[in-house]
Amino acid sequence: HQASKTEEANAIQTPQLESKTDFEKAPGVTELETISNADNSQRDTDSLTSVNSTKSAMTSLIIGFKTFCRPAVLILVVQYACSFGLELSVDNIIAALFHSRFNLSLTVSSYVGSVFGLLNLFSRLSGGLFGDYLYKKFRLPGRILAQLIIFICEGCFLIGFSYSLGRMDSSIVMMICFSLFVQAAAGSTFSLAPFVDPANSGTVIGIVGAGGSLGGLCFNFLFKAYGTDYHSSFLVLGIVALVSGVIGSLLLRVQKQSLFHLRRSTEKRNI
Repeated sequence: HQASKTEEANAIQTPQLESKTDFEKAPGVTELETISNADNSQRDTDSLTSVNSTKSAMTSLIIGFKTFCRPAVLILVVQYACSFGLELSVDNIIAALFHSRFNLSLTVSSYVGSVFGLLNLFSRLSGGLFGDYLYKKFRLPGRILAQLIIFICEGCFLIGFSYSLGRMDSSIVMMICFSLFVQAAAGSTFSLAPFVDPANSGTVIGIVGAGGSLGGLCFNFLFKAYGTDYHSSFLVLGIVALVSGVIGSLLLRVQKQSLFHLRRSTEKRNI
C-alpha cells in the first residue's frame, strides 16, 4: 500500500510524454533542432563560398597565363621594356655620363641630366596623341604604324647620340631628341594595350607595365657591363630599340589587324 502511494506521488510530480509526437513537440527539443539546422545551413554556405572563391582564383590565374602567352602581349612587353624600361636605366646614368665625359661638376651634370626626365611632362602624352591621330585615319593599323614610326626615330636618335659624345652641345641636342621618342614610345605602347584583349584589358595593361621594370633591370646590367664605354652601350640600346620596334610592329596583330591591313583601311575610307 505504501509503495502504491509512492508511485502515485512520482506520477504527479513528473509529467509523462505519452508518445513520440509529444516528445518532438517539447519546447526545448524544438529550439535545439532549430539551432542545429541553422548551424548546418551556415556551414554549407561557408563551404560553398570557399569552393567558389577557389574556383574564381584558379580561373583568374588561368586567364592571366593565357593572356601573357598571347603574341601581341609579349611584343608589347618587349616594346615597353625598350621604352619605359630604357628610360629608367638612362635616368640612372645620364648625369654620370656628362660628369665623366665632359668633366662637368656633379651639380651641373645633374641639371643637364634632369632635362631628360623633364621632357616627360609632354613627350609621353605626345605618343598617345599620335596614336589617336593615326587611329582616326586608319583605325587599329594606324596605332601600329604610330608605334613603328616612333620606335624607328627612337632607335636612330639613340645611335646618333652614341656618335655625338665627342662634343657636349651635340650630345645635349641628341639627348633631347632621343628622350622625346623614348618617352613617346611608352605612350604609344599604352595606347595599343587596351585593344589587344578588351575583355581583359586590366590584365593586359598590368602585364605590359611589368615589362617596364624588366627592361630597366636588363639595361642596367648592360650599362654595368660596358662601364664608362657609353658609346658602345648607347649604340647597343639604339640597335635593340630599332629591332624591337620594326620587327615587333611588323609581327603585331591586334584584333586580327596588322600593318598589312593599312592599305585596306585606307581604301575603305576612300570608298
